[in-house]
Order: sequence, then C-alpha cells, then structure tokens
Amino acid sequence: MAIKLLIYYRDNIYIIDKSWNIILQRKLPLRAFPCTDCTSSFKHKRHLTYHRKWECNKPAIFPCEMCNKKFKTKNRRNEHVRRLKHFTMC
Repeated sequence: MAIKLLIYYRDNIYIIDKSWNIILQRKLPLRAFPCTDCTSSFKHKRHLTYHRKWECNKPAIFPCEMCNKKFKTKNRRNEHVRRLKHFTMC
C-alpha cells in the first residue's frame, strides 16, 4: 500500500502521496467540529476544545459588577465591561 499523507491547510483537506502529488483536495465544511454535548459547532478543532473545557454546561460564575450579568469566563466578563464601557457618572 502506498504511503499517503493527510494535510489540513486553510480550510482544505489534502491527501498527498509519497512523491508529493495531490491525490484529493476537499473543502472542509464550515462547521466541521460539532459539540456532542450541545448544539454548538465550530470551524476549528481548537475552538471546540476551548468550548468543551471552559463553556459547555458550565455555570456562569463571573458577574459584572455594574449590571450583574454573569459570564462563564473572566475574559468574557472583561470583554463585556470594555465593550459597554461601564462607568459611573460624577
């Protein structure tokens, strides 16, 4: 059996033979990595890994001190505060 190499590059899958000829090229689906625990799906595997580790079925435990909205990660809360520019008027 000939040696083949599977390469993921820029949203494409390439199958390459031993002499570096492209045997097959396919475009990856837009959301190729679905979460098995919820309805979310992701374009990149690293995003699914982050989602499973930090977000999926996790309680929101980081509250915004200005509006009491809760977030699952501290970074999401900080983004919220920066985006809405929470501040008190003098």
